[in-house]
Amino acid sequence: MTKAAVQPDATVHLTDANAWPVLKQLAAFPDIVLRAATEYEPSVIAKYALRLAKSFNQYYAHTKVLVDDEELAGRLALVQSVTVVLTAALGLLGVKAPAAM
Repeated sequence: MTKAAVQPDATVHLTDANAWPVLKQLAAFPDIVLRAATEYEPSVIAKYALRLAKSFNQYYAHTKVLVDDEELAGRLALVQSVTVVLTAALGLLGVKAPAAM
């Protein structure tokens, strides 16, 4: 995100089919946290974080994020969302996420 000259806004457009698996993983986070808390099972969050990281890795391997087109803000928003959710998931597990990779 620091390399990009633009910041994602509230209205984004993303039609890339490679993004859907990542979006589905992101949408599942609240349910994952609830399940882990209900079952007193932190491994649910750990397994979720791994699935999200793998899903995003596949997306990143097949998509050029910083291409300056009409979907740039959407791709940046997706990257930021993954960062926020992975940081939160790791935080729930007591692990500090790295500031940069």
